[in-house]
Amino acid sequence: MRKIARELNLSETAFVLPSKKAAFQMRYFTPTGHEITFCGHSTVGALYMIAKTRRFGIEKAGKHTFDVETPCGILKMEASLDSEGGIQVAYETPAIKLKQVNISHEMVAKAGGFDLDFINQSFPVMYEETNKDLFVVIKTLNDLKKIECDPKSFTSFSKQHDIVALCLITPETFDQNNQFHMRCFAPLVGIPEDPFTGSVLGGLTAYVDTFGLLPKKSSHFRVEQGHFIERPGVVDVEFSKKGNSIKSNYTAKVLAQAIHCFSTEINLT
Repeated sequence: MRKIARELNLSETAFVLPSKKAAFQMRYFTPTGHEITFCGHSTVGALYMIAKTRRFGIEKAGKHTFDVETPCGILKMEASLDSEGGIQVAYETPAIKLKQVNISHEMVAKAGGFDLDFINQSFPVMYEETNKDLFVVIKTLNDLKKIECDPKSFTSFSKQHDIVALCLITPETFDQNNQFHMRCFAPLVGIPEDPFTGSVLGGLTAYVDTFGLLPKKSSHFRVEQGHFIERPGVVDVEFSKKGNSIKSNYTAKVLAQAIHCFSTEINLT
């Protein structure tokens, strides 16, 4: 699997495997051979192709649900077919464990090699334990555009603080129907910049709701990504919570669509 992921050279490659615990299993590898606990956009692609090729009992229009084994546990996933063959997929995010961390705005800016003034320091730096993501709010969409994360420096910083991805978000968007734009950098695992990062959406949900970036009593938002590297995407996130503090228990569901670009076969000899 590592060799195939390296050959494909995509941000992440998802592999669908048999499972003794669930309907099937998914594992995720980056081009550098790192196995990561979860990847959202390759999950979307895998679910789309499972539906398109009518696997795992999908035979007719309707919603098809699966328990799927992943490195971060068994997750609920869905593939829905309409009568005209349209496909929409959804997945439950991994367990959301957002916490405060002893990392300052200054430390992030220095490690990333960008201007501290781009950061909205009225919002804290936060860390999500399950996927090991760091969250920082950027003032404007234009500021976010200007950021070029230093891969060498941030790789060293990521090793020191056990970070997989740096998620930079702003409430300014290209599309007024969306609530947030984000960019994600994960040089430690061989991803200088990710076109879309579904694995951060659980932590993002807890962050934007906890710190008032969404209207009170919200249960839904839309987030866009990839525009600055000419690979734009958008997803819907539905969520619920128990509690009213940073320790609230969040659950989130991501709804997305995919576009079939190509199919091929790899012969292993």
